[in-house]
Amino acid sequence: MSSLLGALEPGHHFEDQSFTIDSEMAVAYAKAVGDESQLAAEGKVPPMAVIALGLSQVIEALKLGGGTVHASQEVEYTAPAQLDQPIVATTVLKGNSVRRGSRFATVVTTFKTTSGDGIARAISMVIVPE
Repeated sequence: MSSLLGALEPGHHFEDQSFTIDSEMAVAYAKAVGDESQLAAEGKVPPMAVIALGLSQVIEALKLGGGTVHASQEVEYTAPAQLDQPIVATTVLKGNSVRRGSRFATVVTTFKTTSGDGIARAISMVIVPE
């Protein structure tokens, strides 16, 4: 197993991640997913760009390798993220089990501004071959 998941128990708190999304990133994300909303022109970040960047940081921190599947996503938005606004992502491992040679891990990530105002909450499941 190439990931760190095998050693982690549900309830594990990952190190907080901080990031910003600038106009170039927001436009590139919108183009990649076919989002024509023009939120970046209004100074806002496409909502799923926040979630995608947050989950990618968790996957990177866990050193999840090839074969990892992003199986499900539930998202609740509180407020739009603004371009160039620092965002803090706090992630907790909710579930971690092995079935039929695959590890199923569920993480809950809360996204907030540096002043503590909520942006979003996401529950993500990934499946990793053992």
